[in-house]
Amino acid sequence: MNNEQWDYKIDGKLNGITRVVIPLVLSAVFTIIAVDQLKSQPNKSLFVAAACGIIAFTSLYLLFKLSVRYFCFKVYIGGNGFYFQSNPFNGKYYEYDDLVYGKEELKTRRSRQSTDVLYYYFFVFKDKNGKATRFQFEKSVCEREINALKKRINRIK
Repeated sequence: MNNEQWDYKIDGKLNGITRVVIPLVLSAVFTIIAVDQLKSQPNKSLFVAAACGIIAFTSLYLLFKLSVRYFCFKVYIGGNGFYFQSNPFNGKYYEYDDLVYGKEELKTRRSRQSTDVLYYYFFVFKDKNGKATRFQFEKSVCEREINALKKRINRIK
């Protein structure tokens, strides 16, 4: 892997800082409001403090997930194989010969309140041991890289 030349790279860096900063700011603002509402003064509400605390906690969770994606997510595509990592502890190099298939999946989700449809694209690959791995990607940003990876995995078969 160390001698591999990477032809394509996908990582969580594109728009990553913006995606990390927004939940950070939201979390800070709602934490400040929640702490202020906990002071025992007139016109302070425990319900508002709890609601703001829940929003702050949810924003922190989102901040954590987006930070892991920003710092750890990597797909480096080379001539003989590719390196995949989705968290700090699971980085692995896969040779194309060791994989059974690679394909793209589309998942859709409809909103009950409106006619909006959300589209989620996943790349799924399966090794010879039967372990399937998938990761989400943005088709508009990574389509060229995903198509190259798909062709390289499936050309061997």
